[in-house]
Amino acid sequence: MALRFIDSFNHYTTSEFTKKWTNDSGGYNSITTGGRFTNRFYCSGGNGYLGKTLDSKSTWIMGFAWMPASLPTSGGERWPVCAFRNGANNEVTLDYEQSGRIIARRGEIGGTYVAQSANTFSGGTWYYLEVKVKVHGSTGTIQLRVNGVQDTGIDFTGNTSADGATTADNVWLGGNQYGSTGARSFCDFYLCDTDGSGPTNNWLGDIRVESLFPSGNGTWSGLVGSDSNQTDNYLLVDETAPATADYVGSSTPGDMDTYTYGSLSGATGTVYGVQILPYAAKTNAGTASTVSVARLSGGTEEDGAAQALSTTPIYMREVRETKPGGGSWSITDVNGAEFGVKVGGS
Repeated sequence: MALRFIDSFNHYTTSEFTKKWTNDSGGYNSITTGGRFTNRFYCSGGNGYLGKTLDSKSTWIMGFAWMPASLPTSGGERWPVCAFRNGANNEVTLDYEQSGRIIARRGEIGGTYVAQSANTFSGGTWYYLEVKVKVHGSTGTIQLRVNGVQDTGIDFTGNTSADGATTADNVWLGGNQYGSTGARSFCDFYLCDTDGSGPTNNWLGDIRVESLFPSGNGTWSGLVGSDSNQTDNYLLVDETAPATADYVGSSTPGDMDTYTYGSLSGATGTVYGVQILPYAAKTNAGTASTVSVARLSGGTEEDGAAQALSTTPIYMREVRETKPGGGSWSITDVNGAEFGVKVGGS
């Protein structure tokens, strides 16, 4: 693995945060319009954050567009930007302070000062931040990039472990407020580890995360819709936020649907990966699973790993860095591909 998780905040609503993220602190959090391209995760202040738990790695790279609403108004205010955590403990936290700089700290938002950004940041302006952290008591590192350029102020080597840990297993976007209720916005989020080969095991740069939705029938229409037929099934799953009033499904392993999708907005650029996101659940007792399917325009098709279903609908997330048959995705590949879902074995 390398590219582990992405979010555009364009395909679900505030009430569905925990259908994709592990933790939603609630209260201050919402999805609204006003992102760089469409939607954003908006935290109106206080202890607002989204948390994602994956597995234990020594090094993580997190990228996201960030906009503080204003400059903190007093010296005691610290507005959380992000955190790298081991279990319930923050190992490294970044916050925004009255100086207009981002401060890297060991531990919680009021923890040990480590470094501060050379860049200053203004309220009401979008910046693309990338933070790479290695957790270690003596050879740890913290690096910050701003709009694709290394910030010379936060390029630290030393103790980055608040409790002796050498790994982190979860991250926060936002965090526990200190001294005020500053609003901030986030979008175009990615999270990478350093496993495997490049380019996704390192900085990705200022990227855009796009959400595409079913726009037509694909090669396969084997699932039965809530309208009791197999005709134009894409119309039952094309909502821009999840809905359960209409749906497709089957109890027969191997039955599947694939759909065509809208095109990416750009004609040029690098595609680092595709995240397939069936929103699925089971309706009966016993075990059941779903399998994501990708099919290129030339007919090459590839199944993902089976993922166990529960009775609560959630996103059955799968990141694919390579296209069916191997090789990197191109924009043409994505625009011509079909994606869908297959009923797994019981």
